[in-house]
Amino acid sequence: MKGFEPVTLSWDGMDYTVPTHEQLMLIAQLEAIISGSDTHQTIPTLLKPTGPPTPILAKAYAHALRAAGADVTGDEIYLSIQEDLASGGSELVYEKVQGAVMDLIMIISPPLGREIAGQTIKKTNPAEETQPAEKD
Repeated sequence: MKGFEPVTLSWDGMDYTVPTHEQLMLIAQLEAIISGSDTHQTIPTLLKPTGPPTPILAKAYAHALRAAGADVTGDEIYLSIQEDLASGGSELVYEKVQGAVMDLIMIISPPLGREIAGQTIKKTNPAEETQPAEKD
């Protein structure tokens, strides 16, 4: 691997791409937001079944989006999640939060992100699964 690859984030129906030359600084900033003064590492926090607290996730995702050129605040992202939750859209909330977590992992640890994405594709696409050959 020679360097970072662009990462595309989505918000409010628009796509934004984090430039490769800004990713290392962005990673350091995201680590500070997600871990804060805590001694926990960022990736395990993102991978916890409950993920990071919603306000922290919203703040980190907004920061990443701004690095990619979006005009968005953590407040907007947080309230969007809460509005979905209030309207009974728990599945939508889950998808939105998981998408944000995955996007942050793709920025912070591209090799891990690619591995997780590959596993997700394999698990959700049974058409690609091969059946064992029958014996004569």
